[in-house]
Amino acid sequence: MSSRIIALLACVALFIASACNSGIDAVPTTTPGTPAASTDGPAATPIPTSTPSAGAITKFEEGTKFIELTSIDQEIPNYQKNICAGTNDIDPHLVQLDSEKISCLIRAGKTNAPLLLVGGEALENEVLEAISEAINYGEEIFGKWGPVVAIAVQYQDPSVEYLATQSCRIRAKYTSYRPFKDCFDETLTFFSGFDECCGAVHDPPVPLNPVRIQYFTYSAPDTMLKENQLRKVTLHEYIHVVQNAQIVHPHEIRCSDEENKLCELGFGPVWLEEGSAEYFAQYYSDKRGWADFENTMKQNLESALNVKQRGYSLRDVATRKGQREVAESCRCGGQLYYDTGTWAAAWLVNRSGEDAFFVEHFPNAAHLGYEKAFKKAFGLTLDEFYSEFDVFLDKPKSEQLKILKLN
Repeated sequence: MSSRIIALLACVALFIASACNSGIDAVPTTTPGTPAASTDGPAATPIPTSTPSAGAITKFEEGTKFIELTSIDQEIPNYQKNICAGTNDIDPHLVQLDSEKISCLIRAGKTNAPLLLVGGEALENEVLEAISEAINYGEEIFGKWGPVVAIAVQYQDPSVEYLATQSCRIRAKYTSYRPFKDCFDETLTFFSGFDECCGAVHDPPVPLNPVRIQYFTYSAPDTMLKENQLRKVTLHEYIHVVQNAQIVHPHEIRCSDEENKLCELGFGPVWLEEGSAEYFAQYYSDKRGWADFENTMKQNLESALNVKQRGYSLRDVATRKGQREVAESCRCGGQLYYDTGTWAAAWLVNRSGEDAFFVEHFPNAAHLGYEKAFKKAFGLTLDEFYSEFDVFLDKPKSEQLKILKLN
């Protein structure tokens, strides 16, 4: 995704997660395609003065196919619960889990459940089909993780109340952190703030939850489809599903204090999470004709070199705290964790291969801590990586492009 588009995206990820799944304040993040709120343009759909109850949301229709949603309500699926012995009574802020329990919780992130798609009555089937196609492709590459619920919200969607209701009904069934009314009010406000800009937000699973359900929320997916972005963005978000399935401790992606033990057991620097998701989304989307990998990486290299000349590096967005500080100081976060991050991922793939990410680093982070997992996967410490990558960025472009192995 170009820096121009990234610059339009607002930092709103995890709003819904904080509203419905947790009492912890959300830490804003920027994901490629994150919905943007704007003060310009037509007014958003008005918020109703009354709130429906969770048990009084019209009738269900049996046999509804989740991929063929229009204006009808749907039965909430009964996802299989995965109970790992000895984890159901753990304080969610403790991390003293042994290797067997961690492995069990990671396995619990695997699923055979079909994708659940929720769309309003005005949403065209082509949008839902494109989302489904991209997730199916992601499952072919990385395996089936989830379950995944995708909620597609159009610009000024006439079904915004229905979509907020369905989102909160699903969340209420599988988590109990917030009352339905609170979830509905905050989710409706969130959905109603989407403007004509495009995007997607990913919500990670609730830690230690028997059902490790993960959510996508799309803003203006019909526009993304027309711009040939929807499938690539969806694949990017699905890679986040794969990443988050490996993380079982209750930090999720809100952790910003690098001295906190919870942070150590996450998957590491922000740029590693976002850069690898975008790199592999671009790489595999190119194989389906959904993206232009070579051209995008060349644009990202120009962006990475530009932000380096301004005195910023990947070290500045290693943590969520650093991400916020960069957003305040230069508004160049996207150039670091996406554009520079894709090149960091390319450099690491060239050094150690794709399996180093998805077989070594992410699955071992919860066991070893991200720093040890990184060294085990890539054969060098993070500090050593930063130093060597800085040297790489000073090389001629002809040498830099060689690591992509385009020919």
